[in-house]
Amino acid sequence: MSVLIPFNYRPYPFQVDLLKARDRGTLLMLTRWHRRAGKDKTFWNMMIKEALKRKGQYYYLFPEYKQGRRVIWDGMDNDGFSFLDHIPPEARGGIPNQQEMKIRLSNGSLIQIIGTDDYDKIRGSNPVGMVFSEYAYQNPAAYDVASPILLRNGGWAAFNSTPFGKNHFYDMENMLKADPEAFVQVATIADTFDWDGEPLLTEKDLDRERKRGKSEEFLQQEYYVSYNANAQGYY
Repeated sequence: MSVLIPFNYRPYPFQVDLLKARDRGTLLMLTRWHRRAGKDKTFWNMMIKEALKRKGQYYYLFPEYKQGRRVIWDGMDNDGFSFLDHIPPEARGGIPNQQEMKIRLSNGSLIQIIGTDDYDKIRGSNPVGMVFSEYAYQNPAAYDVASPILLRNGGWAAFNSTPFGKNHFYDMENMLKADPEAFVQVATIADTFDWDGEPLLTEKDLDRERKRGKSEEFLQQEYYVSYNANAQGYY
């Protein structure tokens, strides 16, 4: 039986360039997309596809282990569709390990969700693909540990986040912008539309946030992905 991958996922037009970049073999990718732009849904489906193409270990990393359980392992989209159900039954290689958030695929690949609050778990392993979600809030030492491994095995790494001031995510973006072989994409609410050309979020949506007490600095940081907005500890 043939199964279409990604499974039960249709990327929005602005998300397609990222997926095409990985299809071309791009090894370093970074997106600075606004809040609620579908970062994890897109990167999760990209990782599943890659894990079915090449047998190996794949890590999906969050700032904290418990965040990975909430967002991916127990997470659902706006329609109530589980993130784990993007892995078709035919592609699963057994019962997922609930305790360690590990999923074995039918080709022998292993996907695991971990937190960089305990990044030493990466040492001694051999991942060939890694996604760093909300990288601006992560411990950058995790990628420092992983990068020599990926260099040796021809693996890839992808970073997504909204900004948190000009920290290591800002530095990573500038480094990759200077690399002609890397992929970088920035998207504010003025750049993201659904399949019918409707914006995912509008200024009216932000006005509702303002009425709920959100500061202009918060809105600029989270929805206009500004590095210059004051980093007040939003998470």
